Amino acid sequence: MTAVTLPFSAQVKVNSARQLTRAGTPDEAQKAYEEALALAPMCSDYWVEYGDFLWDISIEKNNDLSWNKIEPAYRQATQVNPKCTRCWINRGHIAFANGEVDQAVDHFRQAKALDPNGGDTGFYLERAAKKLLKKDASYKEVAIELTGENLVKP
Repeated sequence: MTAVTLPFSAQVKVNSARQLTRAGTPDEAQKAYEEALALAPMCSDYWVEYGDFLWDISIEKNNDLSWNKIEPAYRQATQVNPKCTRCWINRGHIAFANGEVDQAVDHFRQAKALDPNGGDTGFYLERAAKKLLKKDASYKEVAIELTGENLVKP
């Protein structure tokens, strides 16, 4: 894997976005993130941080989760770095929230394939499996596939 050299100006923009976020000016922070991403579009870490930022500010705005604005950041992160398990999990949760359950399952399976032994991913896959089961018990086999255990209580 070849290391990507990021423009210093992109890092400056990200640092500025973080400071603006802490200062409580999310609109300005969002602009700084977008400027950083324009300078360094191949930096998956920036895309992940931007997705997290969008998720957080959406929650702060009375749980107004604007999935259609958040998902593209994680999608871009997985295009730049297809091994980002956290991105696949977040994309799965977003798809689930949008009612795209089969797409969510595909994203969760992708995360599981990247981290088959669980690790930190295991916790999030268990949460995802519980969501699937709550929606429809017919997802029992998928839940077992994702977690390696039967989460359905007898």
